[in-house]
Amino acid sequence: MLVQTCKKGVNGYEGAIICTEGRMEFRYGILEARMIAASANGNDACFWTRTKDGGVVNEMDIFENFGDDNFIPNLHTWDDGGATHVNHGSMISLRKTMTPSNGEHFYDTFHHIAV
Repeated sequence: MLVQTCKKGVNGYEGAIICTEGRMEFRYGILEARMIAASANGNDACFWTRTKDGGVVNEMDIFENFGDDNFIPNLHTWDDGGATHVNHGSMISLRKTMTPSNGEHFYDTFHHIAV
C-alpha cells in the first residue's frame, strides 16, 4: 500500500506525484486504482495520466476531486509552456459527476477507480 501525504510547504500545500514516464505507457487496456481519497479536509486528491507529444501536453483526469466528495473525468491539452489550454471534456461520452454510493465517502473506504 502506498500512502501519499500532503504537507504544508513554503509555497502552500505540497503533495506527491508518482510518475511512470519512460517506464510504462499504454495505448489500450484498463488503468485502475484502488484508493481512499482525501476529500474530508478540502485536500485535492487525483489520479490522472499525462503524455507529451512534441510540444503538446495531453492529460486525462480519471479522478480529481478538488476537495469535494465527488469527481468528474476530464481531458486537457496545452502547449509545453502552459500558455494555450484546451478543455476536451465534452468528448467523453460517459462524462458525469461521480459520487460514492450507499452513503459512503471517498475518504472513508477504498474505491475502485478505472478507465
